[in-house]
Amino acid sequence: MCAGLQYLGIKLDETANLANAAVISTPASRVKVVVEPTNEE
Repeated sequence: MCAGLQYLGIKLDETANLANAAVISTPASRVKVVVEPTNEE
């Protein structure tokens, strides 16, 4: 979802993203990126 949004200051932590962490942005990111779990059933 965040591909191509680096111009907004988003920096993703790939390790956190692969580990399904709640926060997947790095401390250096200008924007905090969180994962919102959903149930699409």
